[in-house]
Amino acid sequence: MASTFPKARMGSLGPTVLFSRNEDIPSAHRYGVFDAASMPVGTKIASELQAAVEELVSSDREQKTWTKIPSEKPKKKNKPSPLDLLVCYIPAVPDLEIVNALALSEASFEALGHRIAELTTGTNTYIPASERIDVFIFRRIDKGNVKTIFSSSVTLAAFQAAAALWQHACRNTPVVSLLIPVKKGDAAIAYTPRTLTPGQIVRLTRQAYHHDGLESYEASGLSFAESFSLVMRNQANSEATVRRILRLALARFSPLLIGIGHVRSRQFKSPSKPDMEEFKPGSRRDALDAISLIGALLFQLDIKITKDMNTPAYLLGQLLAGADLLHRGYCLDVRGGSLPPKLI
Repeated sequence: MASTFPKARMGSLGPTVLFSRNEDIPSAHRYGVFDAASMPVGTKIASELQAAVEELVSSDREQKTWTKIPSEKPKKKNKPSPLDLLVCYIPAVPDLEIVNALALSEASFEALGHRIAELTTGTNTYIPASERIDVFIFRRIDKGNVKTIFSSSVTLAAFQAAAALWQHACRNTPVVSLLIPVKKGDAAIAYTPRTLTPGQIVRLTRQAYHHDGLESYEASGLSFAESFSLVMRNQANSEATVRRILRLALARFSPLLIGIGHVRSRQFKSPSKPDMEEFKPGSRRDALDAISLIGALLFQLDIKITKDMNTPAYLLGQLLAGADLLHRGYCLDVRGGSLPPKLI
């Protein structure tokens, strides 16, 4: 039997003991066994566990089976943002690049859904749709303590179906675009709302905007577990949960969306009011991502833009937008371009 569990090199978390139970913890005294004795395995199995973990999080697998992701907690003053370790893989195809699809890139997320469809229906390389994607998140609590804060396992069929539905949900938005500069000196590019990955939702919901969207601060947002469950349409996502997340999104991003909306509605520069240049490129990207998130949440509540475009509320909004157009023209011709602080 192993007297102690070995330390594994766990990517960004560094050397980590695979299992320990400190006898100083009061709850450990319930059964009277501590450390390796509380999880008895042979030395061979302990070594194999170490080798498996180190292979999954080896340096050449970064951005494939593991990556660093922001936690839901805001950064503290003069300290970097806390980062967790995301590990995800398909045991049947461990070399498939999957982690970026969940953490970083909407393009990778969409491509992964197509790749899974190819694997589960292909003739050259075939994997049963019942094979699973395993997802883990590890967090360093303190120097000697690393916890598994999230674990999930979904079949390829369930992931493919949920990913396709989530992409459709993120398109439950009005036709809108914003010009966002990419490089200094280059012309700005028109961006539209995109499909959000679970990792992007975590980062997005940590932002809270105020002062008509011109300023923001970091606050606690959704955890990766909540974001992953939202995207996967987990059964734990009740209507009450979706509505709670929707309230959070509206509270965090209404000032930004209203502020940008007022600038767009004026359609010309005003010396006394904010202009689009006052909204940082990152803020404009957040506005588009917030539209995607809100649209997806409404989709999960069965509130779809294709239906709501014929409702009295939407038609009234169109009428008021027409009134704003007339008012703006009047201000241009009669008031020398002087607009009131806010249009309807």
